[in-house]
Amino acid sequence: APAGGMTPGLVAGDAARSEALLLEPRSRFRLADYPHMLNFLFATDTCDFGHPDIVALSRQLITPTCSAKRAASIVRDWVAENILYTFQPMSDSASATLAKREGMCANKANLQVALMRAAGIPSGFVVTYISRQVY
Repeated sequence: APAGGMTPGLVAGDAARSEALLLEPRSRFRLADYPHMLNFLFATDTCDFGHPDIVALSRQLITPTCSAKRAASIVRDWVAENILYTFQPMSDSASATLAKREGMCANKANLQVALMRAAGIPSGFVVTYISRQVY
């Protein structure tokens, strides 16, 4: 982590909550056994998984007994069926993508991550650029 102990993109205060997350896991598995997963449960400027609309949809889609694998499949299918692919700024938050019901691949992936994190499932994605020549 950089100076100040925070990972880039984390919302202020999240680093201070990491110890509490280790002691009181939010869901599905003991975070104390997987401390490297903590970074995949924090909010960022774009992954605003605490937004009321994100939380409500996450609760609608993911039951408390749902496995992480099944939850990922449910969330992926919902986003594919309900979020239209259009070019949008990568800086759009997950809640903005949900409200607009459209976004490009990074927006859709960010929304999926937010829905999973809202259910207490550590999640993340990687942005990769593919040139026209490769594609």
